[in-house]
Amino acid sequence: MAPIYQDLIANVALLLTLSILYSFVNRRWQRRELLGQIVTGLVFGGVAIAGMMVPFHYGPGIIFDGRSIVVSMAGLFGGWLPALIAAGLTSAYRLWLGGTGAPTGVGVTVIAAALGLAYHYLRQRRPGVVKPPHLFAFGVLVHASMLLAMLTLPAPLPSDVLNAIALPIMAIFPLGTLLLGSLLVDQEQRNQMAEALRESEARYRSYVDHAPDGVFVADERGRYVEVNDAACRITGYSRADLLDMDIPGLMPPEAQAAGRQHFQQTVETGQASSELPFLHRDGTQRYWSVDAARLSDTRFLGFVSDITARKQAEARERRLLDQQIAVNQLALALGESHTLEEVYYTIYSHVRELMDAHTFIVSFCDDETRLIRAAYIIDSGEEFDVSSLPPVPLNVEGGTQSRVYRTGKPLYTQDHQQAKSTCQVEYNILDDGTLQEGPLPEGQEDIRRSALYVPMKIEGQAIGVLQLQSRRLDAYTQPDIDLLCALANVAAVAIRNAQLLTQTQEQARQIREIIDAAPEGVLLLDEGQRVVLANLLGAEDLMTLAGAQVGDTLMHLGGRSLAELLVLPAAGQWHEVTAGERVFELLARPLAGGSRGPEGWVLAVRDMTLARRVQQRIQEQERLAAVGQLAAGIAHDFNNLLTGIIGFAQLLQIRPDMPTSAGPELEYIVQGGQQAAHLIRQILDFGRKSLRAPQLLDLSPFLKETHKFLERTIPERVHITLEIGPGAHVVHADPTQIQQVLTNLAVNARDAMPIGGELRLGLYHFELQAGDPRPLPGMAPGQWAVLTVTDTGMGIPPDVLLHIYEPFFTTKPVGEGSGLGLAQVYGIVRQHEGYIDVATRVGVGTTFTVYLPAAHVPGPVVAVPASSPTLTGQGETILLVEDEPTVRYVLQATLEYLGYQVLVAANGQEALALYAQHQDRIALVLTDMVMPGMSGQALLQELQAQAPHLKAIMMTGYTLGQSDALQMPGLAAWIQKPLDRDKLMQILRRVLDG
Repeated sequence: MAPIYQDLIANVALLLTLSILYSFVNRRWQRRELLGQIVTGLVFGGVAIAGMMVPFHYGPGIIFDGRSIVVSMAGLFGGWLPALIAAGLTSAYRLWLGGTGAPTGVGVTVIAAALGLAYHYLRQRRPGVVKPPHLFAFGVLVHASMLLAMLTLPAPLPSDVLNAIALPIMAIFPLGTLLLGSLLVDQEQRNQMAEALRESEARYRSYVDHAPDGVFVADERGRYVEVNDAACRITGYSRADLLDMDIPGLMPPEAQAAGRQHFQQTVETGQASSELPFLHRDGTQRYWSVDAARLSDTRFLGFVSDITARKQAEARERRLLDQQIAVNQLALALGESHTLEEVYYTIYSHVRELMDAHTFIVSFCDDETRLIRAAYIIDSGEEFDVSSLPPVPLNVEGGTQSRVYRTGKPLYTQDHQQAKSTCQVEYNILDDGTLQEGPLPEGQEDIRRSALYVPMKIEGQAIGVLQLQSRRLDAYTQPDIDLLCALANVAAVAIRNAQLLTQTQEQARQIREIIDAAPEGVLLLDEGQRVVLANLLGAEDLMTLAGAQVGDTLMHLGGRSLAELLVLPAAGQWHEVTAGERVFELLARPLAGGSRGPEGWVLAVRDMTLARRVQQRIQEQERLAAVGQLAAGIAHDFNNLLTGIIGFAQLLQIRPDMPTSAGPELEYIVQGGQQAAHLIRQILDFGRKSLRAPQLLDLSPFLKETHKFLERTIPERVHITLEIGPGAHVVHADPTQIQQVLTNLAVNARDAMPIGGELRLGLYHFELQAGDPRPLPGMAPGQWAVLTVTDTGMGIPPDVLLHIYEPFFTTKPVGEGSGLGLAQVYGIVRQHEGYIDVATRVGVGTTFTVYLPAAHVPGPVVAVPASSPTLTGQGETILLVEDEPTVRYVLQATLEYLGYQVLVAANGQEALALYAQHQDRIALVLTDMVMPGMSGQALLQELQAQAPHLKAIMMTGYTLGQSDALQMPGLAAWIQKPLDRDKLMQILRRVLDG
């Protein structure tokens, strides 16, 4: 390649550094700034000078370099000031180099700068004229102008220079212009783009920072990476705090799921819009409208605006409408509530739907005591027991409730903690539900932050106070106060009605209880004789007498017309009406009415069935007691007579001079006397005058032995069964007498079943409580052993039933019964403080039920002592005391026959005198119980005082007052008259040997 081409190409290549410097200048200074233009001109001029330092030398003073490209570019891209600076520096440096071509070189510089400026202004009008073809054409124009400027060289240099450089210049410099221009255009565009980006970012930042809405930029995980000032202002958090949070972190727990769903929708669809709650830094919940968009896979933009005020306004509007509806709904709901509890809870449930009601209290004032008492409290959703709450005085010291009640105006305390400090009396509900007077304990916080008190009024007069408490400060608004006042007035009416209804119901309940507790049946009839009310007894009696019930119209009662019963009887105050076997007494009283007559009647009904039966039983018992008393008195004397008869007959039997033929007759006399004695014993049992030997007796084994005995003695045509209930059946009784009771009842049952049947013996335990109905009149509450004897025989007719316990009353043929069996049973049972009852039905059978008091300490059956061997006396001296001469004579003879020595006394005084004379030889005293002057009991007491170890046996024909005597010290045994010789001999021997 020719040197000229190499030098020119090298010079043009040097110009490429201009693009780098130009880019630096544009990045460092704004192109329109004065300093930036100056620096741009200096850069262009400096690069041009640098190119002039390595030019192509055509000849002395004539050089060619790339300054035409640089200066034209300075005009094109820099404007007039950079072009002027670059052209000035370049021209100055060329003049400094001097030579023939210096003026021409300066002219080329000026032409290039002028053409560059012209292109510059053309470009401002037509920005699209800087494309590569345009730049190449501009390079051709600049350098063609440069070649024309060669004509200004002295002749003959122009032709030589043009011939030498025209082709290289036009071949290289337009391309250099194109290349440098393209680089500068590209660099300029990049700088413009960077500047536009910076301006855009600045504008964006300005827009974002000054935007009224909050701007959030989140990454793909939902964490905030950029926020604006409005976002900080809306949330209350600093920028640094927000950049440490994510989307759910700004939302209340219950709304976090909705926040995640909103973000997920933005990720999936590219955009989402929602209205969501968020938590302000002060802890309050607010609302914002969120419009989100996806910027990229890792960036998501959200615009938020605080809509809390709108939400609150909407809520207030809804609340006003809801409040009006609520008042109507409460009134309707209260109309369905009847009890106070229902009314209270209905009010609470409606109030809590409308406003904060952490604590709900209803209080009323007692104008008499001037005390305010809480009637109903719900705290934290749980009902509170108000019975333990003390009253609040209705004065200044009573605090807030007293003030509201006295003034009749609502009171709202936005800060309860401050308000309560002005009250002299303050009560706090603790966490455990108890009440504490005065301030809370140290370290325990009062959770109440605001409280609303409104009076409950009826016709403008306060009757109580309704109170709400909240955990939030300033929890209530004026609409809340207005609503609660309206609700309280509605509630006051409902509460008053419920109170009146409760009082009325309570009074009605008390009246009903009084009527139901009345011992008589009560019926209320209207003027049409329809039954409109009846107590419990009255309803039962009504069904019994008329087969009717409440609501029916009565025509008759117990076979008598109602018209007859509604008139007072001529004699007495009660009508008597019967229904089957039941007897009733009725009395009617009219209810006051107008001129048309009574408005109704009150009818009292008394069931006299049991009373008549009791009266009949009492009369029967009195009759039997009188008969028994008479029989017992007769029996005493009769026993003495029998003692003589039997004794004389037995003495005659042992006389050696008595003919053998008289033996049967004497035996008949003895047997007849003994049969008479048995009758007397039955009479004594009936009169409860017989001697008893009571002991603890277990009836279970006793009844089993009786069952075996009866099976042996009663004919086989009668089937005997035994049923014993569980448990012990221990009584305090005389086994012999109880045996007699069972035997007599069994014999009667056998006789009631002449062709056979079933005899059932039963034993069970029965407990009579204090309030239980008594099976028989006079039975006391306690434990009872119950014996039953049931037969399937003929039954007892009603006319006979009234006399079954009377002595000598019998329905058997003459000679087959004495009529003393059931009389004896009755006397023995009553003597044991028991009771006997009979249930019978003709043709079906009879059941006798015996009630015996259960013993407190169970004990085994005590067997009757076995008989001692027959032994005669061994010469012992017996003091015999008997007032009856015949009995005394017989006993003396009998004792002497038995081998005893006998001292005889007719009374107690003689006995004491004999004892004083013969006390050393007297081994035993045998005395009568009842004697004139000194009784046998008094005699033994005197003898015991003199000789504590003296043995004594007492004889008695009956036991009137003998219970204490038979238990006295020194009494070894007793014997029942009439005396049996063998039994007397056994007892004497047992006592003397014992």
